[in-house]
Amino acid sequence: MTLLDQRPTESDDRQAQALFEEARQRRQRRWLLTGITVSAVLGAAVLVLAISHGYVGKAQSSGGHRRPLPHVAAPTPDTATVTSALKGPEALAIAPNGGVLIDDQATSQIVEREPNGSFRVIAGNGHAGFAGDRGPAIAAELNLPVGLAVGPDGTVYVADLNNDRIRAVSPNGTISTVAYVSQPSALAVGPTGTLYVVDGVGVQTVGPNGTVSTLIAPPTTTLPEGMASDISVAGASFAFDPDAIAVSSAGDLYVANFSPKALLRFAPNGGSATLVGSTSVYAGQTYVTRAGLDAAPDGSIVVANYGTFALDRATGSALSVIRAFSLDSVPGVQGAFRPSGVAAAPNGQIYVDTDGENGGTNTPALIAIDPDGKTNVLDVGSPPPRPNR
Repeated sequence: MTLLDQRPTESDDRQAQALFEEARQRRQRRWLLTGITVSAVLGAAVLVLAISHGYVGKAQSSGGHRRPLPHVAAPTPDTATVTSALKGPEALAIAPNGGVLIDDQATSQIVEREPNGSFRVIAGNGHAGFAGDRGPAIAAELNLPVGLAVGPDGTVYVADLNNDRIRAVSPNGTISTVAYVSQPSALAVGPTGTLYVVDGVGVQTVGPNGTVSTLIAPPTTTLPEGMASDISVAGASFAFDPDAIAVSSAGDLYVANFSPKALLRFAPNGGSATLVGSTSVYAGQTYVTRAGLDAAPDGSIVVANYGTFALDRATGSALSVIRAFSLDSVPGVQGAFRPSGVAAAPNGQIYVDTDGENGGTNTPALIAIDPDGKTNVLDVGSPPPRPNR
């Protein structure tokens, strides 16, 4: 089931590019709808701001630097303490002190649940926009943050989607832009400290000086035999449409493809890949969100399987189920807990959140699963108010 790393024919190239363009348009429509949802929550001004800067629904190559947005001072919030981080959570990451970093899209903030159970703001003043670079991160503005990663030195990287930027929060609490990337949607830091970015083109790496280089992009991929997807012909080119990424301790890249739906394992150089799992596991209903992969200390990858309401583990190219969530199986969450973001701690504990799409109940929550399989509910949040219909 190895993907053939071979030079495509001109016909294959045209087919792959057409498929990629179709998938990219689907991605843009999906993000546009996300932007509209956030706007309904935070006010119509959010969407107006995003459109006025040209950040909603555009697709550009990430190969070069963008002209920086002007520096704008941001107001300092009254307090950096919150009672809960759960309005619209997605991405998770483990903080250097053992706490859990939570990307809350509904408030455009990054919040930490500290080991003692309290919450504090790491970045974002609660207003969607762009401001605050080179100043305190808690006074800065983010615009639809969608991905998190933590570097070896404790720097917290944020995929600031609607600002087309990778922002970095230093250990001293200052925020800055480290790279300009069109539509960054997911982040991962490899074992050597390399920063990987999923964007509207493929998988990029960010160098120490902010240089963005393409590692994986179409049409380098072909459809492996047995892959359950929208396309069923083995060896056919398909649109590389990545939505999540994690890097194992061995340097292998695990990428969740949105359409066709599949989990792929790439070699460290991005040149070859295999299908993870089987058609019996990935039966056309699976969807891994852009925050749904993380590397575990044992070398495996934990998978928040949004489509099957389950938490999985990828070991090599094999996929197994850690925990399947049935109806009302998580206290405080109505419906079946639908995993969205995931983070694996060094002690073997796995943190999982749900964005609230649990059968229409709109109940966001954060849980922890210990190495023995016991589930602990850490917080059940309050969803943002729904707009009047």
